[in-house]
Amino acid sequence: MKLKFLIALIVMTLSKGAFAAGMSDDATINKVGCHMNNATCYVYLDQKVGPDSCSSNSIRWSKDAKNGQETLSLLTAAFFAGKKASFYVLDTCYEDGIYPTFGYFNVNNN
Repeated sequence: MKLKFLIALIVMTLSKGAFAAGMSDDATINKVGCHMNNATCYVYLDQKVGPDSCSSNSIRWSKDAKNGQETLSLLTAAFFAGKKASFYVLDTCYEDGIYPTFGYFNVNNN
């Protein structure tokens, strides 16, 4: 019985992709920008977010997505105002497979 428990514990610890979608902690936005050769926009945060396969301190979205331009505007305003933001980070990676992405976000007055 103890051996089965130990094996299960080891397997769960070593499994990739155990991240479930959910809200990040309030994060400071250190950088904000967009690529010139495609529609990808990004912010760099003071913490890592995302599933194991693409965990990063940078989170990405497409400015061509519904509300993508509005997202860029709001996060840029938060950056310049020194506000923190929290993100509902998805359990999948952005289309490039390298960075996490999000479903929605909040700008916080703290």
